[in-house]
Amino acid sequence: MAKLKISKIEIITPLSDGQGIVDFIQRTGTVELLKIEKEGLSHVDTSGTLSQFDKYLNAANEANRVLAKYSTKKQSVTDMLSGRTELSEDDYKTRTAETDNILAACYDINSAVKKQADNKAEIARNQTAYDLLKPWLICDIPTNTTKIGGQSVFIGAIPREYDKETLIEDINKYAPKAQEFEVFILYSDKSVTRAVILSHNSCEAEIETALRNLNFTRPANPTRHLPSEKAERLLNEIKRLEKESAEYTEKIKGFANKRDDIKFLIDYLMIRKEKYEAIKDLGMTDNVIVITGYAEQNVALKLKQELENSFFAAISIYEPKEDDDVPVLLKNKAFFSPAENLVGMYSMPAKSDVDPTAFTAFFYYFFFGAMLSDAGYGMLMVIVIALVLKKFNVEPKLRKSLKMFFWCGVSTVIWGTLYGSWFGDIINVVRESFFNLPPTRLYLWVDPLDNLLGVMVWCFGFGLVHLFTGYAIKGYALWKSKDKFGAFSETIPTYVLVLGAAPYFGGLFVDVPDSLKSIAPYFIGVGALLVVLTAGRDSKSIVGKIGGGFYGLYNVLAGYLGDVLSYSRLLALGLSTGVIASVINMLGVMVDNVFARIVMLVFVFIIGHTANFMINIIGSYVHALRLQFVEFYPKFYEGGGRALKPLEINTQFFRFKEDY
Repeated sequence: MAKLKISKIEIITPLSDGQGIVDFIQRTGTVELLKIEKEGLSHVDTSGTLSQFDKYLNAANEANRVLAKYSTKKQSVTDMLSGRTELSEDDYKTRTAETDNILAACYDINSAVKKQADNKAEIARNQTAYDLLKPWLICDIPTNTTKIGGQSVFIGAIPREYDKETLIEDINKYAPKAQEFEVFILYSDKSVTRAVILSHNSCEAEIETALRNLNFTRPANPTRHLPSEKAERLLNEIKRLEKESAEYTEKIKGFANKRDDIKFLIDYLMIRKEKYEAIKDLGMTDNVIVITGYAEQNVALKLKQELENSFFAAISIYEPKEDDDVPVLLKNKAFFSPAENLVGMYSMPAKSDVDPTAFTAFFYYFFFGAMLSDAGYGMLMVIVIALVLKKFNVEPKLRKSLKMFFWCGVSTVIWGTLYGSWFGDIINVVRESFFNLPPTRLYLWVDPLDNLLGVMVWCFGFGLVHLFTGYAIKGYALWKSKDKFGAFSETIPTYVLVLGAAPYFGGLFVDVPDSLKSIAPYFIGVGALLVVLTAGRDSKSIVGKIGGGFYGLYNVLAGYLGDVLSYSRLLALGLSTGVIASVINMLGVMVDNVFARIVMLVFVFIIGHTANFMINIIGSYVHALRLQFVEFYPKFYEGGGRALKPLEINTQFFRFKEDY
């Protein structure tokens, strides 16, 4: 377990080599570049370039999204597990030479999509116009006609049903003097009547007034030609636009084989954008560029050698200052390293903190297994994860998480074996229900249902070890910082007092040997005295020291009681997994017919245990985290550090082989 030593690296190089060095640093993904604020150094404005990259990225992402609809290759679970496609440096250079052509293809795709959208809108407009015109197709004169020779023409609709006679009657009611008019009914139903009314010009005003009283309205989109002619033109235009859109669709489909290249373009543009994001913070003069950053010490030394061999540069490596905001980089052995993700979820270590990864890993695996506690479920985890890790080229971050759950699965197998839970009690269920055999002992250590209180006391004991370890880590850190009295005060008094109280607390649940009870008061007395004498040591006054001592005594007694009780969840979750699994098995053999019982058991077994596994694996994951973050870390861990954030190649679809 270790926090790697971080060094500061400074590179001074001619402007001609600056971009090459930044490219090299980005490929290695090992240096966190810093913004330089020094007198005499200026910064290059890359905002225009970054804006252009954003424009190109938007075009490429849009083209990729469009092609996804036409791609015949769908992403499968195996593709997701395999992660990004791996590229060599030569492949990268070859593909880079084609990026301009691929970007042009993206614009062609997006242009075709825009034209399709425009056509779709135009089709909708034409269809609307046709729908408005359709009721008037029977009309044999243009619908905008108002005069024919000496006659006035009224073409429109009235919102009620009429025949010729009743419409003439109603017009006469409102225009009794208008005698010279004629009515032609085009269409009539319960909701509307469409008609053409011809009148002599002398009656025009009266007829118009009468029709207005009848709520007469002219067509919404009157035509200068026959409605049938206009309709034909609209339909022809719709067909033309649909044909053109289909041609654009075929054009887009023709780019389907370019999708892989477009994905590369997206990654390439993102790499370039992040590079120019970094360049804007670098310091420079008219002739040189200054690059500073943080890197792990050994990597910095290797980087110095590589850069000096490949570029003209002056490189210095030195220790960061005490007040520098130095990032944290963790490195642990394979068994422990998966827990680095858990530490990062809480907070990276501060300067004074010990790297807690190894302790976190051991206890997390231990507690996760105790809470899931079914060997069958653990075996499934181990086998499936092992196959995935062996068969697929899993992404590094996902690989680390899978390894964590692999070791959690191993722990679950061990605990399940100790408790005798293999998919609950399926072994005995099969023995009794199908072979009429008596149940056999399944547990290697204890059946929790037969000894609840005993197992609970064991869980409290595991909690004490966990908490004591936290205090021990704090004591080690204080000892290492030369505060030996502080190291003693933070550990020994608490250990003595809690160990003295443990027999009385355990006696509430199980029988405790009299020998332990007899020496417990001495431990309590000595421990309480030590706590009172040391807990207030930071206070300057005698009263403050005494008050702080008694307050510390209260905190130890009350705090430990609450903390230790939290570990009862080890038993509670372990029992819930086993009990639910046993109920599932019982439900599967409730029918009398043997054949039906087999079918029923298989069905209930698969569905029930899948649900039980999913629910309890989530519970185990969350509560094992809680025991670390709420009970363990506060005993010794300050946190507040930040992870090293190097300039690196962050890609979505491809990844590159590097030596660092």
